[in-house]
Amino acid sequence: MHIFHTEWSHGWGGQEIRIITEMEALIGEGIEASIACHPDSQIYKEAKNRNFQTYPIKFGTPANLFTIIQLGILARRIKASIIHTHSSKDSWIGGIAGKLFNIPVVRSRHLASPIKTKPTNQLLYRILPSAIIASGETIKKQVFEAARVPQDRIFSVPAGADPKRFKASAAIRIETRDRLGIPEKATVFGMVSVLRSWKGHLLFLEAIEPIIKSDDSIWVLIVGEGPIRDLIESKIDEFGISNQVILTGHCSDPENYYPAMDVHLLPSLRNEATSQSVPQAMMCQIANITSDGGGLTEVVNDGITGLIAKAGDRDSLAHCIAKLSNNPDLRAKLAKAGQKNALENFTFERQVNRTKEAYRFAVSS
Repeated sequence: MHIFHTEWSHGWGGQEIRIITEMEALIGEGIEASIACHPDSQIYKEAKNRNFQTYPIKFGTPANLFTIIQLGILARRIKASIIHTHSSKDSWIGGIAGKLFNIPVVRSRHLASPIKTKPTNQLLYRILPSAIIASGETIKKQVFEAARVPQDRIFSVPAGADPKRFKASAAIRIETRDRLGIPEKATVFGMVSVLRSWKGHLLFLEAIEPIIKSDDSIWVLIVGEGPIRDLIESKIDEFGISNQVILTGHCSDPENYYPAMDVHLLPSLRNEATSQSVPQAMMCQIANITSDGGGLTEVVNDGITGLIAKAGDRDSLAHCIAKLSNNPDLRAKLAKAGQKNALENFTFERQVNRTKEAYRFAVSS
Protein backbone atom coordinates (compact mmCIF):
# COMPACT_ATOMS: atom_id res chain seq x y z
CA MET A 1 0.00 0.00 0.00
CA HIS A 2 1.23 3.50 -0.85
CA ILE A 3 -0.41 6.48 0.88
CA PHE A 4 0.02 9.71 -1.08
CA HIS A 5 -0.68 12.75 1.13
CA THR A 6 -1.52 16.22 -0.13
CA GLU A 7 -1.33 19.38 1.98
CA TRP A 8 -1.88 22.94 0.74
CA SER A 9 -1.17 24.68 4.07
CA HIS A 10 2.01 26.70 4.49
CA GLY A 11 1.75 26.74 8.29
CA TRP A 12 3.10 24.43 10.97
CA GLY A 13 0.74 23.29 13.70
CA GLY A 14 -1.12 20.27 14.96
CA GLN A 15 -2.51 19.31 11.54
CA GLU A 16 0.86 19.31 9.82
CA ILE A 17 2.59 17.60 12.74
CA ARG A 18 -0.07 14.89 12.68
CA ILE A 19 0.54 14.23 8.97
CA ILE A 20 4.30 13.92 9.46
CA THR A 21 4.09 11.69 12.54
CA GLU A 22 1.54 9.37 10.91
CA MET A 23 3.70 9.12 7.79
CA GLU A 24 6.68 8.25 9.98
CA ALA A 25 4.69 5.54 11.76
CA LEU A 26 3.42 4.02 8.52
CA ILE A 27 6.88 3.98 6.96
CA GLY A 28 8.15 2.32 10.12
CA GLU A 29 5.62 -0.46 9.53
CA GLY A 30 6.79 -0.95 5.95
CA ILE A 31 3.93 0.99 4.33
CA GLU A 32 4.95 3.45 1.63
CA ALA A 33 4.01 7.09 2.27
CA SER A 34 4.75 10.27 0.32
CA ILE A 35 3.51 13.83 0.24
CA ALA A 36 2.82 16.64 -2.23
CA CYS A 37 2.96 20.13 -0.74
CA HIS A 38 4.05 23.68 -1.50
CA PRO A 39 7.86 23.95 -1.79
CA ASP A 40 7.88 27.02 0.48
CA SER A 41 5.86 25.37 3.25
CA GLN A 42 7.20 24.18 6.59
CA ILE A 43 5.78 20.70 6.09
CA TYR A 44 7.78 20.38 2.85
CA LYS A 45 10.98 21.17 4.77
CA GLU A 46 10.08 18.77 7.59
CA ALA A 47 9.27 15.95 5.16
CA LYS A 48 12.51 16.50 3.26
CA ASN A 49 14.51 16.52 6.51
CA ARG A 50 13.08 13.07 7.28
CA ASN A 51 13.94 11.82 3.78
CA PHE A 52 10.30 11.20 2.92
CA GLN A 53 9.27 11.03 -0.73
CA THR A 54 8.32 14.70 -1.12
CA TYR A 55 6.92 16.39 -4.24
CA PRO A 56 6.69 20.19 -4.66
CA ILE A 57 3.29 21.29 -5.96
CA LYS A 58 1.97 24.85 -5.84
CA PHE A 59 -1.73 24.19 -5.32
CA GLY A 60 -3.69 26.91 -7.08
CA THR A 61 -7.44 27.38 -7.24
CA PRO A 62 -9.62 24.32 -6.58
CA ALA A 63 -10.60 24.21 -10.26
CA ASN A 64 -7.02 24.39 -11.55
CA LEU A 65 -7.13 21.71 -14.24
CA PHE A 66 -3.36 21.75 -14.78
CA THR A 67 -2.66 20.96 -11.12
CA ILE A 68 -5.38 18.31 -11.05
CA ILE A 69 -3.82 16.51 -14.02
CA GLN A 70 -0.30 17.04 -12.64
CA LEU A 71 -1.28 15.48 -9.31
CA GLY A 72 -3.14 12.59 -10.96
CA ILE A 73 -0.22 11.72 -13.23
CA LEU A 74 2.15 11.87 -10.27
CA ALA A 75 -0.12 9.64 -8.18
CA ARG A 76 -0.33 7.13 -11.02
CA ARG A 77 3.45 7.22 -11.60
CA ILE A 78 4.30 6.50 -7.95
CA LYS A 79 1.58 3.82 -7.85
CA ALA A 80 -0.37 5.47 -5.05
CA SER A 81 -2.99 3.20 -3.47
CA ILE A 82 -4.75 6.16 -1.83
CA ILE A 83 -4.67 9.95 -2.15
CA HIS A 84 -5.05 11.33 1.38
CA THR A 85 -6.08 15.01 1.35
CA HIS A 86 -6.10 17.41 4.28
CA SER A 87 -6.93 21.08 3.56
CA SER A 88 -9.68 22.59 1.42
CA LYS A 89 -7.70 23.43 -1.74
CA ASP A 90 -5.76 20.18 -1.93
CA SER A 91 -8.94 18.24 -1.09
CA TRP A 92 -10.62 19.65 -4.19
CA ILE A 93 -7.61 19.02 -6.41
CA GLY A 94 -6.75 15.65 -4.91
CA GLY A 95 -10.38 14.57 -4.84
CA ILE A 96 -10.99 15.35 -8.51
CA ALA A 97 -7.65 13.82 -9.49
CA GLY A 98 -8.59 10.65 -7.64
CA LYS A 99 -11.87 10.41 -9.52
CA LEU A 100 -10.26 11.06 -12.92
CA PHE A 101 -7.42 8.60 -12.37
CA ASN A 102 -9.46 5.99 -10.49
CA ILE A 103 -7.51 6.23 -7.22
CA PRO A 104 -9.42 6.06 -3.89
CA VAL A 105 -9.42 9.28 -1.88
CA VAL A 106 -9.46 9.68 1.91
CA ARG A 107 -10.19 13.19 3.14
CA SER A 108 -9.20 14.30 6.65
CA ARG A 109 -11.15 16.96 8.50
CA HIS A 110 -8.94 18.37 11.25
CA LEU A 111 -10.88 21.39 12.54
CA ALA A 112 -14.28 21.71 14.19
CA SER A 113 -15.18 24.87 12.30
CA PRO A 114 -18.76 24.82 10.92
CA ILE A 115 -19.37 23.19 7.54
CA LYS A 116 -21.96 24.93 5.39
CA THR A 117 -24.81 22.90 3.97
CA LYS A 118 -24.40 23.57 0.25
CA PRO A 119 -24.03 21.52 -2.96
CA THR A 120 -20.28 22.05 -3.25
CA ASN A 121 -19.71 20.53 0.18
CA GLN A 122 -21.86 17.56 -0.81
CA LEU A 123 -19.36 17.02 -3.63
CA LEU A 124 -16.29 17.68 -1.48
CA TYR A 125 -17.24 15.34 1.35
CA ARG A 126 -19.70 12.78 -0.04
CA ILE A 127 -18.88 12.32 -3.73
CA LEU A 128 -15.12 12.74 -4.17
CA PRO A 129 -13.69 10.79 -1.19
CA SER A 130 -14.28 7.13 -0.41
CA ALA A 131 -13.80 7.77 3.29
CA ILE A 132 -13.53 10.68 5.72
CA ILE A 133 -11.21 10.79 8.73
CA ALA A 134 -12.68 13.16 11.34
CA SER A 135 -10.56 14.27 14.28
CA GLY A 136 -13.20 13.26 16.81
CA GLU A 137 -16.94 12.65 17.15
CA THR A 138 -17.80 16.36 17.07
CA ILE A 139 -16.33 16.71 13.58
CA LYS A 140 -17.86 13.41 12.46
CA LYS A 141 -21.28 14.78 13.41
CA GLN A 142 -20.59 18.03 11.52
CA VAL A 143 -19.63 16.15 8.35
CA PHE A 144 -22.69 13.93 8.56
CA GLU A 145 -25.14 16.77 9.17
CA ALA A 146 -23.68 19.12 6.54
CA ALA A 147 -22.95 16.66 3.73
CA ARG A 148 -24.99 13.57 4.65
CA VAL A 149 -22.02 11.28 4.24
CA PRO A 150 -23.00 7.74 5.30
CA GLN A 151 -21.74 7.27 8.83
CA ASP A 152 -19.88 4.05 8.02
CA ARG A 153 -17.67 6.11 5.70
CA ILE A 154 -16.72 8.61 8.44
CA PHE A 155 -14.00 7.41 10.80
CA SER A 156 -13.63 9.24 14.11
CA VAL A 157 -9.88 9.30 14.78
CA PRO A 158 -8.93 11.65 17.63
CA ALA A 159 -5.28 12.57 18.03
CA GLY A 160 -3.30 10.41 20.41
CA ALA A 161 -0.01 10.60 22.27
CA ASP A 162 2.85 8.14 22.58
CA PRO A 163 3.26 7.07 26.23
CA LYS A 164 6.91 6.19 25.57
CA ARG A 165 7.58 9.81 24.66
CA PHE A 166 5.11 11.64 26.90
CA LYS A 167 5.38 10.55 30.52
CA ALA A 168 5.66 11.90 34.03
CA SER A 169 9.24 12.67 35.00
CA ALA A 170 10.50 14.34 38.17
CA ALA A 171 13.96 14.61 36.62
CA ILE A 172 12.67 16.47 33.53
CA ARG A 173 10.56 18.70 35.76
CA ILE A 174 13.62 19.76 37.77
CA GLU A 175 15.88 20.14 34.72
CA THR A 176 13.40 22.22 32.71
CA ARG A 177 12.48 24.50 35.60
CA ASP A 178 16.14 25.04 36.38
CA ARG A 179 16.91 25.83 32.73
CA LEU A 180 14.02 28.30 32.47
CA GLY A 181 14.61 29.90 35.85
CA ILE A 182 11.31 28.80 37.37
CA PRO A 183 11.39 28.41 41.16
CA GLU A 184 11.08 24.89 42.49
CA LYS A 185 7.99 25.72 44.57
CA ALA A 186 6.20 27.73 41.86
CA THR A 187 2.79 26.60 40.59
CA VAL A 188 3.06 26.68 36.81
CA PHE A 189 0.10 27.10 34.45
CA GLY A 190 1.15 26.39 30.87
CA MET A 191 0.02 26.16 27.26
CA VAL A 192 1.60 24.16 24.44
CA SER A 193 0.18 25.42 21.17
CA VAL A 194 0.79 27.41 18.03
CA LEU A 195 0.22 31.07 18.95
CA ARG A 196 -3.06 31.59 17.07
CA SER A 197 -5.88 33.94 18.02
CA TRP A 198 -8.49 31.24 18.51
CA LYS A 199 -6.33 29.10 20.81
CA GLY A 200 -7.13 31.45 23.72
CA HIS A 201 -3.71 32.73 24.81
CA LEU A 202 -4.92 36.30 25.34
CA LEU A 203 -7.97 35.10 27.26
CA PHE A 204 -5.67 32.96 29.42
CA LEU A 205 -3.52 35.99 30.30
CA GLU A 206 -6.60 38.10 31.08
CA ALA A 207 -7.98 35.37 33.33
CA ILE A 208 -4.78 34.73 35.24
CA GLU A 209 -3.62 38.37 35.58
CA PRO A 210 -5.26 39.14 38.95
CA ILE A 211 -4.23 35.74 40.30
CA ILE A 212 -0.61 36.08 39.26
CA LYS A 213 -0.40 39.63 40.67
CA SER A 214 -1.70 38.52 44.05
CA ASP A 215 0.57 35.47 44.32
CA ASP A 216 4.21 35.52 43.19
CA SER A 217 4.34 31.73 43.32
CA ILE A 218 2.06 31.50 40.24
CA TRP A 219 3.97 31.31 36.95
CA VAL A 220 2.93 31.04 33.29
CA LEU A 221 4.77 28.98 30.68
CA ILE A 222 3.74 29.46 27.03
CA VAL A 223 5.36 26.98 24.65
CA GLY A 224 5.09 27.60 20.91
CA GLU A 225 5.42 30.18 18.18
CA GLY A 226 2.91 31.82 15.87
CA PRO A 227 1.34 34.90 14.33
CA ILE A 228 0.06 36.53 17.54
CA ARG A 229 3.32 36.48 19.49
CA ASP A 230 3.55 40.28 19.36
CA LEU A 231 0.01 40.60 20.78
CA ILE A 232 0.85 38.19 23.58
CA GLU A 233 4.03 40.08 24.45
CA SER A 234 2.13 43.38 24.43
CA LYS A 235 -0.52 41.94 26.75
CA ILE A 236 2.16 40.68 29.16
CA ASP A 237 3.81 44.11 29.20
CA GLU A 238 0.45 45.85 29.63
CA PHE A 239 -0.33 43.71 32.67
CA GLY A 240 3.17 44.08 34.10
CA ILE A 241 3.58 40.34 34.70
CA SER A 242 6.69 39.62 32.61
CA ASN A 243 8.66 38.48 35.68
CA GLN A 244 6.35 35.48 36.03
CA VAL A 245 5.67 34.64 32.37
CA ILE A 246 7.97 32.70 30.02
CA LEU A 247 7.55 32.38 26.25
CA THR A 248 9.79 29.65 24.89
CA GLY A 249 9.19 30.13 21.16
CA HIS A 250 8.98 27.14 18.84
CA CYS A 251 10.01 23.80 20.28
CA SER A 252 10.19 20.33 18.80
CA ASP A 253 10.34 18.59 22.19
CA PRO A 254 7.11 19.41 24.08
CA GLU A 255 7.64 16.28 26.18
CA ASN A 256 10.36 18.24 27.99
CA TYR A 257 8.00 21.09 28.92
CA TYR A 258 4.81 19.40 30.16
CA PRO A 259 6.49 17.93 33.28
CA ALA A 260 7.54 21.46 34.31
CA MET A 261 3.86 22.42 34.54
CA ASP A 262 1.33 21.85 37.30
CA VAL A 263 -1.65 22.65 35.07
CA HIS A 264 -1.91 22.59 31.29
CA LEU A 265 -4.52 24.77 29.58
CA LEU A 266 -6.14 24.83 26.17
CA PRO A 267 -8.93 27.45 26.41
CA SER A 268 -9.73 27.45 22.68
CA LEU A 269 -12.40 29.89 21.54
CA ARG A 270 -13.59 27.77 18.59
CA ASN A 271 -12.56 25.26 15.89
CA GLU A 272 -10.65 22.90 18.20
CA ALA A 273 -10.85 19.19 17.50
CA THR A 274 -9.80 16.81 20.27
CA SER A 275 -6.31 18.40 20.23
CA GLN A 276 -2.89 16.82 20.46
CA SER A 277 -1.66 18.78 23.46
CA VAL A 278 -4.34 17.67 25.94
CA PRO A 279 -3.67 13.91 25.56
CA GLN A 280 0.07 14.66 25.69
CA ALA A 281 -0.30 16.57 28.94
CA MET A 282 -2.49 13.80 30.33
CA MET A 283 0.16 11.20 29.51
CA CYS A 284 2.63 13.33 31.50
CA GLN A 285 0.19 13.23 34.45
CA ILE A 286 -0.53 16.96 34.36
CA ALA A 287 -3.96 18.38 35.28
CA ASN A 288 -5.84 20.01 32.40
CA ILE A 289 -8.17 22.97 31.96
CA THR A 290 -9.88 23.24 28.58
CA SER A 291 -12.83 25.08 27.11
CA ASP A 292 -16.03 23.55 25.79
CA GLY A 293 -15.16 24.84 22.30
CA GLY A 294 -15.18 22.22 19.55
CA GLY A 295 -14.34 18.65 20.51
CA LEU A 296 -12.35 19.18 23.72
CA THR A 297 -15.17 17.81 25.86
CA GLU A 298 -14.55 14.44 24.16
CA VAL A 299 -11.17 14.31 25.91
CA VAL A 300 -11.89 16.01 29.24
CA ASN A 301 -14.69 14.96 31.55
CA ASP A 302 -15.37 18.03 33.70
CA GLY A 303 -14.40 17.52 37.33
CA ILE A 304 -13.08 14.01 36.68
CA THR A 305 -10.23 14.14 34.16
CA GLY A 306 -9.89 17.94 34.14
CA LEU A 307 -11.85 21.16 34.35
CA ILE A 308 -13.86 22.73 31.54
CA ALA A 309 -14.43 26.48 31.17
CA LYS A 310 -17.00 28.10 28.95
CA ALA A 311 -15.38 29.04 25.63
CA GLY A 312 -14.50 32.73 25.45
CA ASP A 313 -15.59 33.38 29.05
CA ARG A 314 -12.79 35.02 31.05
CA ASP A 315 -14.55 34.67 34.40
CA SER A 316 -15.26 30.98 33.83
CA LEU A 317 -11.63 30.36 32.96
CA ALA A 318 -10.40 32.42 35.93
CA HIS A 319 -12.62 30.35 38.22
CA CYS A 320 -11.01 27.13 36.97
CA ILE A 321 -7.51 28.57 37.38
CA ALA A 322 -8.23 29.78 40.90
CA LYS A 323 -9.72 26.41 41.80
CA LEU A 324 -6.45 24.66 40.97
CA SER A 325 -3.95 27.34 41.95
CA ASN A 326 -3.82 26.38 45.63
CA ASN A 327 -5.21 22.87 45.57
CA PRO A 328 -2.44 20.34 44.88
CA ASP A 329 -4.68 17.44 45.96
CA LEU A 330 -7.28 18.26 43.30
CA ARG A 331 -4.55 18.76 40.70
CA ALA A 332 -3.11 15.35 41.53
CA LYS A 333 -6.53 13.70 41.40
CA LEU A 334 -7.36 15.17 37.97
CA ALA A 335 -3.88 14.40 36.66
CA LYS A 336 -4.05 10.75 37.67
CA ALA A 337 -7.53 10.27 36.16
CA GLY A 338 -6.47 12.12 33.02
CA GLN A 339 -3.45 9.90 32.53
CA LYS A 340 -5.63 6.80 32.84
CA ASN A 341 -8.06 8.25 30.29
CA ALA A 342 -5.28 9.01 27.81
CA LEU A 343 -3.67 5.58 28.16
CA GLU A 344 -7.02 3.88 27.56
CA ASN A 345 -8.47 6.08 24.82
CA PHE A 346 -5.96 8.49 23.29
CA THR A 347 -2.77 6.66 22.38
CA PHE A 348 -0.89 7.32 19.14
CA GLU A 349 -0.98 3.58 18.40
CA ARG A 350 -4.78 3.67 18.48
CA GLN A 351 -4.76 6.75 16.22
CA VAL A 352 -2.60 5.01 13.61
CA ASN A 353 -4.62 1.78 13.73
CA ARG A 354 -7.89 3.65 13.19
CA THR A 355 -6.32 5.54 10.29
CA LYS A 356 -5.30 2.25 8.68
CA GLU A 357 -8.90 1.03 9.07
CA ALA A 358 -10.04 4.01 7.02
CA TYR A 359 -7.44 3.21 4.37
CA ARG A 360 -8.54 -0.41 4.13
CA PHE A 361 -12.16 0.67 3.85
CA ALA A 362 -11.35 3.13 1.04
CA VAL A 363 -9.38 0.57 -0.95
CA SER A 364 -12.09 -2.09 -0.65
CA SER A 365 -15.10 0.16 -1.36
